[in-house]
Amino acid sequence: MRLELLEAASDAQALIVEDDYDGEFHFGPRSTPPLKSIDTQDRVIYVGTFSKTLFPSLRLGFMLVPESLTAAFERLFASWISTPPTSTQAVVADFMDEGHFAAHVRMMRRLYIERYEALMEASSALPEGVSVQTTASGFHTTAFLREDSNEENVVESAAHRGVTVAPIGRYCLEPIAQKGLVLGFGSTSPADSRAGMEALGQVVAT
Repeated sequence: MRLELLEAASDAQALIVEDDYDGEFHFGPRSTPPLKSIDTQDRVIYVGTFSKTLFPSLRLGFMLVPESLTAAFERLFASWISTPPTSTQAVVADFMDEGHFAAHVRMMRRLYIERYEALMEASSALPEGVSVQTTASGFHTTAFLREDSNEENVVESAAHRGVTVAPIGRYCLEPIAQKGLVLGFGSTSPADSRAGMEALGQVVAT
């Protein structure tokens, strides 16, 4: 499928923008390489950010563009005054060159794996009919609900108990039959996951 996508882009003389904002955090045995890494026709613009790997207020990202577009992007950014300070860019570059960034990502990956595993373990408190899906990367997963469930009501009731979740429907362009919730674990401690799943279980059971 990935190779077919690249071939289709080449046939159409089109470009693909690959937004890999959390690709560093993969929990499976082997991560899927970026599309950019197998792009032999220079059709992929790879976009990344340090908002997830370091912190959002850094407001620093990066792009890998086809060689044929390098000059165009240089002109674009030369005329764009809303860029991060060069001092910030230099500090991050040194942080990476000295190996600290790679060590930081490894440490944070272990932390997020711990939080993900805690969420999955805590999900055993949910009643039958609620199925928390496994994931291999990122900071969120989904929990499927029964077809007769009302996502919005579940979200509202959970919020009253101090649990923040989002309905799957919020992320869909068109209505879908599957009911469910989006669960975040990136900033949630194991203790909070256990308390949250217990409260969510009581909401769904009512």
